[in-house]
Amino acid sequence: MLSSLSKDAAQAGVARLEHSYCQVRLAGLKALRKLLPATLAPHAHAIVAMLVDSDAGVRYAALDALERLEAETLALHAGTMLAMIEHPDAEVRAVALDALANVDPATLAQHVDALLARLEDSVSYVRTAAVGTLGRLEPPTLAQHAHAVAARLPRLEDSTWQERKAALETLAKLEPAALAQHTGAIIARFEEQYTVVRDLARQTLCKLEPATFAQLADELVTRLSHSNANVRVAALETLARLEPATLAPHADAVVARLEDSDGQVRHAAFSTLGTLAPATLAQFADAVIARLEDSDDQVRADAFDTLCQLEPATLARTVAQHARAIVARIEDPYVWVRDGVYNALIALPRALTGFVVDPTYPTGPRWGVDPARVRSQVLGRAAWYRCRLRLRVRSLALYWYALPYRPSGPGHARDVKAWDRMSRRDGLLGYRLASIDHLKLTSWTYDDHLDISDRCPHAQSSN
Repeated sequence: MLSSLSKDAAQAGVARLEHSYCQVRLAGLKALRKLLPATLAPHAHAIVAMLVDSDAGVRYAALDALERLEAETLALHAGTMLAMIEHPDAEVRAVALDALANVDPATLAQHVDALLARLEDSVSYVRTAAVGTLGRLEPPTLAQHAHAVAARLPRLEDSTWQERKAALETLAKLEPAALAQHTGAIIARFEEQYTVVRDLARQTLCKLEPATFAQLADELVTRLSHSNANVRVAALETLARLEPATLAPHADAVVARLEDSDGQVRHAAFSTLGTLAPATLAQFADAVIARLEDSDDQVRADAFDTLCQLEPATLARTVAQHARAIVARIEDPYVWVRDGVYNALIALPRALTGFVVDPTYPTGPRWGVDPARVRSQVLGRAAWYRCRLRLRVRSLALYWYALPYRPSGPGHARDVKAWDRMSRRDGLLGYRLASIDHLKLTSWTYDDHLDISDRCPHAQSSN
């Protein structure tokens, strides 16, 4: 019963396709689209014929109806649709190319030359549709013709951003080894005016194998000095996808972007720095601290977020060393910066901040009533904390210095031997002086006295 009703509905819908009024034809296509693919398949030829309808709404309704069909059914009508891509009307050519995208890749591969010819169409949206249809090919087949797709990227004079976006989406379907052959054309899209294209170029590069991606690091670093801030941002965001060990040799170039005149570049630089290993990041703590006075609210918050990625012990030393700069942001107008101060102070011992910060407090930082009082108390206790660290280091240094001189140590034995030698030498000198005739001593001149004093330390001490 239901089968017969579906067949009747299909015949009624097909009958409407012959009506002279476009709204009736449109209603017929919408009715056909609701049918099951098996019921719709016998009428595929009638729907395909609607792709050349004079009304644009009818053409796109026919395209929607064709998407309901199985790829194998559409393959039977591929020849008809291929003929339509040569139609004089550009909109018909574009719709026909979109319809071919629903054909199975094996059938589509047989007509790849006709699709490649449409890449040189005089109308941009026809070229965009052709690029999108080529993206339906299997990756090995697509790799053989990827050079024609990549050639669409740098042709700014006769292409639109939609066409370049479609080209990047098609290239992204390649295997990493095949994609690596087109990295130059993809990186060039970092200079794109439109954000969506730049982001897509960055995402496409990230599909490369790690070893291949690492080889692009030097080229990406050169983009950090580009005159266009958007290019610098795209380069930084791409560098952030590198492995920390690969990024570490280029950390200086990233840190230099913390001084960039554009706030978005500084923000991207902090995001990239955050991917470094904590030990590497600790080398640039001073540069991060310097951005706590940045004019951009987000950059100041990024500085605190980056600081908090340090190892706990390193973070505590850094906060204690730069307590004045950190506590100065207690009254920052941006709430995320104030939270950053809170998170940084947590790293200090509770003896310094327990009266100001409670890590278990459910609603965040529990500041004192008077920020000036809080600032002075934290700074005072931080100064005492630094003093205690210095005294502790000094005592440890003295301990390790004196350790060899304990009674059982090698230093003590050396000192005992040296003392014995000095004692024997002093005793021998005293004996020799006692054997000198007293009368002769009284006849010595002052110069003789000075001479023996210079040669005899014992005589100097007695004088």
